[in-house]
Amino acid sequence: MALTPNGSPVEAAGIEHIDGLYSYALVLTRNRSEAEDLLQETYVRALGAMGRLRTGSNVKSWLFTILRNIWFNQLRYQRTAKLVAMASAWRMRPSRPC
Repeated sequence: MALTPNGSPVEAAGIEHIDGLYSYALVLTRNRSEAEDLLQETYVRALGAMGRLRTGSNVKSWLFTILRNIWFNQLRYQRTAKLVAMASAWRMRPSRPC
C-alpha cells in the first residue's frame, strides 16, 4: 500500500477509491445525500479499523465491503422500525364493538 507524504495509508487508500465508492453508494441509495452519508460512515469505520487491516490486503474490496455492510444494516434498521411502528399503531387502535 502506498503512503502519502505524511505517511498515512488511510489517505492513500481513501482518495484512490472515493469516486468508485460514491458511485456504488449512489446506486444503492438512489439519493445523493444518503450516498454521501453512507460514504462518510464508510470512511469513519475504515479509519477505526485500519490498524486491523493486514499488509497486502485488498483495500478497495475492503472499503466496498464496509460500505455494503453499512447499507444492509441501515435497511434492516429501517425495516424493523417500520414493523415496530405498525405494531404499536395496531395496538393503539380503538377496539370496535362486535
